[in-house]
Amino acid sequence: MPTPLEQSIHRTATWFSLFETPVTVFELWKWMQEPDRAYSLEETHAALEGEWLRDRLVEVDGVWTTRLSGVSATASERRTRFLDATRKFKKLRRAMRYVRLVPGVVAVAAGNTLAWWNTRPDSDIDLLVVTRSGVVWLARLLVVMPFALLGKRPGATSIDPFCFSFFATTGSLDFSSLRLEGGDPYLAYWVRSLVPVMDRGGVFDRILAENEWTREALMNVETARRSPLTPPPNEKGKRNGGGPSFVATILERLAKTIQLRRFPPKIRALMNVDTRVVVSDRMLKFHENDRREEYRDKLNELCASPAPASPTISSS
Repeated sequence: MPTPLEQSIHRTATWFSLFETPVTVFELWKWMQEPDRAYSLEETHAALEGEWLRDRLVEVDGVWTTRLSGVSATASERRTRFLDATRKFKKLRRAMRYVRLVPGVVAVAAGNTLAWWNTRPDSDIDLLVVTRSGVVWLARLLVVMPFALLGKRPGATSIDPFCFSFFATTGSLDFSSLRLEGGDPYLAYWVRSLVPVMDRGGVFDRILAENEWTREALMNVETARRSPLTPPPNEKGKRNGGGPSFVATILERLAKTIQLRRFPPKIRALMNVDTRVVVSDRMLKFHENDRREEYRDKLNELCASPAPASPTISSS
């Protein structure tokens, strides 16, 4: 029978294999999923020498993946994706010169594949934008409009599109209401892997504090990471607290009316039906192609599968 540590390592490697991402031993330890306790890096190294994991995982070019996945990506492919992410972060840094000037925006973070430095040229630059309460619609309009006019949004360009699919106010940083019933590893990884590129007033410390539930699934991840290609995220400047002015309130209502009228039929059909598309004055989340449940179920299926008779991956 496998030990709890071996099961957690296998589950972690299987999770990353869903995204064609082989991982190092350090990453297996840091992002270990649902361990029964906090294990050391040395314990993780030792467990990988055991027969049970050797039957299920394979090491290629210093990175690990599952034998069942059939993924051929190696360390070389990871370097290629890392370089693409580096290019995207440079582009994001230039874009932030404008975004940080938008009234009401207090924090921005890269998420999904960009946060993992694991992108391809056609991968989105996915961003979480946090605004002051009472101006989320106005901030979204001002942030997104220039990128839409310049053809930098998904659907308008296939190279480095900017995806502003998640806006939240400082009063809505607890994302537990978005969790899927039956477990939601994707959301836990998303929260803990966010890469802050702008942070006025310690917003991302608050995100981690208000989403303490993620620590149960990812015990070894302590702090949010920051891209070295961006300025220090703790910035002085516009205030975080206080309510919007009278003029801002009027503009907020106008911005809300304009955007609601321009929502495509698919978004209208999914609005507040479940957690895929959330539309309110506190949160604007547009993930109509939300695959969290699919990934979770596939993970459980693969983890329950027996070890393959022979490796499906070679080091050639």
